[in-house]
Amino acid sequence: MKETKATLRIVLSLLVIACVHPRAEAASATVNVDYSKPKQTIEGFGAGIPWVAGNINNFSAADQTTILDALYSPTKPSAALSWVRVHTFMCQFNPSSGAYLLPQYYSDFANDQVLWLQDWKAATGNAVNVLSLQNEPDQAPSYDGCTYTTDQVNAASAYVRPAMTNAGLTTKYTVPEPAVYGGTSYFDSNWATPILSNSSMDTYVDLMSTHGYGQLPNLSGPCLTCQQYNKEIWQTEVMNSRGRWDPSITEAQKWTTSIYQALNQGDFSAWFYWWVFYNSNNNGFLIQYNSSTTPWTISSIPKRVYAMGNFSRFMRPGSTLLTSTSSSTVLESTAALPTTGKLALVLSNTSSGSITVTVNLTNSSSPPTSVTPFRTSATENQVQLSPIPVSGGSFTITIPSASVVTLVG
Repeated sequence: MKETKATLRIVLSLLVIACVHPRAEAASATVNVDYSKPKQTIEGFGAGIPWVAGNINNFSAADQTTILDALYSPTKPSAALSWVRVHTFMCQFNPSSGAYLLPQYYSDFANDQVLWLQDWKAATGNAVNVLSLQNEPDQAPSYDGCTYTTDQVNAASAYVRPAMTNAGLTTKYTVPEPAVYGGTSYFDSNWATPILSNSSMDTYVDLMSTHGYGQLPNLSGPCLTCQQYNKEIWQTEVMNSRGRWDPSITEAQKWTTSIYQALNQGDFSAWFYWWVFYNSNNNGFLIQYNSSTTPWTISSIPKRVYAMGNFSRFMRPGSTLLTSTSSSTVLESTAALPTTGKLALVLSNTSSGSITVTVNLTNSSSPPTSVTPFRTSATENQVQLSPIPVSGGSFTITIPSASVVTLVG
């Protein structure tokens, strides 16, 4: 399977305020985590490797280790990805750009998908966890791809999903994975409702999927039809390739905001970036490398890798999102009951000043006795700080400006 700036006027105003009120205190906020209101299961975080996976062989052994650790290690500062998105390369079914799969080939296509899944398991020893019918069926790209209407999605699925089941495969099946999410009304009316209201598709589809591009790219609206039919929804690709390469913490916090919105407001269960690495100067990947050297070398591991890892390293697949609220609009709060332990709480301060936060863990029969912070900032990568005691289900921590802190207990 395949985003704060202060004007001069504001700065001058702040300087005047500082002169008039020299004893002004740092901002404060309250975060409440409610254990009695669990939400969706967090299935994990990932990135894609289509067309670039083999490039790892062009690096020295030491750089290969550095790259793989920075992407996947759950025990050291990293993105701690738990999913890899790959490409089935069914190019023979794409006679031309924008063409759709002809009905007479549905059976052949289904059989090839089954063979690909079986070959993958034979070659790697691991089953593919989720199969998507089509990457971005709402697009007509120059590379291999097919466009599908919802009727065509349903018709093709009637061949693919039964073929998987008949072959004894345990791989889950997802549709529609369009490029544009577009928020609740757009995704529901254009994709989710026409698909899931078909009784067969309700049976065939294990989870729904979308990419995070286009209209309303912030993923802050849930798929209500998915909830009606009890289907998880995953965001399986997003990037920003329009701007030049930006490894800064400011850029990183655009993506922590995306994750915050997706989990807390959009009820998404998984979140994926696009490529794991590449050599260009845009923001479409997690690690930048230089391919003009022999062997190739790492150019930059940006802050987005570590800020993303503030979620994925501590909220492993199977964690449960908890309802959490923040009294501050510039302090984003995402809480989970992790697979190990009692709390994983991500606090992202997107402001230019520090915030002293009082965290209340409510409706927990056994809250943690202490929490350990891991902080990512302009100068830190998931740096482990001293434990903070929890008393009566509450604790206080100061979050510096432009930083992401995960509290684990």
